[in-house]
Formats: sequence, structure tokens, C-alpha cells
Amino acid sequence: MIFDKERIEDVVEQIKLGNKSKSCLKELLGGERLDAIFDVSQQNAMFENVIRYGRIHNRLEIGDGYGVLENLLDGRIRGTLTDFYSIKPEFILSLSPEEQKNMADSISGGREDLSNALQNLWSNGVKTEACTTRDTDNIQMVQCKINSSEFEQQDIIQQLYNNEDITGNIKYDAVTKDFTVNLSGNNLYNYCISNSINVSDNQKPNIFEGKLREDLQRSQKMYDYFHSIGQDKPKLRDTILSCNESLSLISERNREIKKGGHHNPKSPERMSFKEQLKGQTYSSNEIARVDADTVMEPVVKQPVINQPTTTGYEMII
Repeated sequence: MIFDKERIEDVVEQIKLGNKSKSCLKELLGGERLDAIFDVSQQNAMFENVIRYGRIHNRLEIGDGYGVLENLLDGRIRGTLTDFYSIKPEFILSLSPEEQKNMADSISGGREDLSNALQNLWSNGVKTEACTTRDTDNIQMVQCKINSSEFEQQDIIQQLYNNEDITGNIKYDAVTKDFTVNLSGNNLYNYCISNSINVSDNQKPNIFEGKLREDLQRSQKMYDYFHSIGQDKPKLRDTILSCNESLSLISERNREIKKGGHHNPKSPERMSFKEQLKGQTYSSNEIARVDADTVMEPVVKQPVINQPTTTGYEMII
């Protein structure tokens, strides 16, 4: 795709005069194809930069960014994207292996270990949203988005998390049923590259099940409180149902693996992620002493009759 810069400049002038909307600018910069690459906030930031500075991005050291965007729209990665807009992880996974390599090299800030780590994660279908790119940063970090139905990707993240020196933070979106997992540790990139696991004596609890149980208990407690004072909270009720559905799905799957799991004689250092998945099992997080084989059933009460009801983590670089 090649942009008509003169037309873009004319439209920008009309937007400044109040005669046209930003949507007209979007059509000239790729239209709906932008939606596959950037979220709405990133697109709006781009439009503002074009209107104010005449550049796709005002932080680029070289060029105005039009060439970078033209190539992205054509599924090619050219130029340095370290200071570019956050790119949707789904778009990255849709790229060819060659372009994924170009993407990893482009956003890794010259770090070969990070580039290789990202390529390995992407080749296994893991969607990454953020990473530590510069040597001056204190600790290696990768942030991933995993859906509750993406079991193989959950296993890969759990395997990385099982390393003794890796810490993890996790959030759950009850609407999309997506987990945002932030893993960090000084050896994280090497673990991603080598597919190795430095297993401790006590295997870490399953990070996904643990988060769901935690959110489920907290939401249930809040729902019970509001119900006791005669208020219904539909959003809390939806959160409880979402957590329970995802927990049931993940727990049942992990129990089946545990029952049918087998020991793989190959050492983890010589096994790929997918080879390790065949024999790896994980323990459930025993929050509030919940048995690992028991899925919590939230008690979602109906609103009190005759009582008033109320409605109740970019590629960061």
C-alpha cells in the first residue's frame, strides 16, 4: 500500500477547520485494515500525530513513519518498531515466520536473547503484549495474553513460571475470559529460548487456577454483602459465572491430564515446549484449602424481591 500524502494533508486541513472528522483520515491510512493491527487508542494517537505533526509517530528518530505503516498494512515488518505503536498480538501471530523474525528483531532493542525468546513463544501460539527491551532495564519481563480455552499456551506459561527464579503476576478479564500474565526473572529469555525448566522441590501451584479461585472468592464475598443490604450487582454476578466457567474448564482439563499423564524420560533441557506438554502435570492452587479436584461452585443468589436494584494491561517497549 502507498499513501497519497497530498490528499492526507488536504484532509488534515479540513479536519483542523472542523469540516471533516477523523474517520476520513482513517480511510486514507488503511481503513478497517488498521483494526487488525492497532486497537482504538493506538489509532487515535496516530491520527493526532498526523494532524498535529504531519507524522505517523512523533517519536521516530528516522523518517515520518509512513513507510513503516505501509509495510505493516501489507504484512511486512520494515524499520525499527521499538518506539512505534503497540501492535496487536493476534496480528503478530498471523505473520509468516520470516516476518515474525523481523518483528522480533525490530522490537527487541538489539537484544538477541529477547528476539529469540519472542520468536519461540510466537511459534508456539503465545500472544505477547509487552517485554523488557533495553539492557538498562532492571529485569527481563514478558507479558502474555492467554484465553481460558488456550490450554497449550497455558501449559507453556506454567512451565516458565515453574522455574524457581521466575515470578508471575496475573489478571483475569471476566468479559473476554482472557488472562494477562506478567512473567519476570533474570533468566527468563534463556528459559524461553531453551525450553528448559529449573524445577524446584515444591512445584508451583497452577497460576491460572489460582487466580480464578482468588477472583471467585472475592467476587462472591462482595456479592453476598450487597445482597445482604438488598442490592443486586449484575456485573459481580457475571464475574462469578465467568470465573466459575473458566475454572471448571481448566480444572477438568488439568485433572484429565493428571490422570492420564506419564513420565517423559527426556530431561527438560532437551525437550521442546510441546514435548514437555505430553508429560507435564500441574497442581491446583489450594486457596482457602480448596481441594485440587474440586471446582468451587459460587452461590449466586437472586435479588431480594421488592428491593431496589442497582447496576453495579500494548506491545509495551
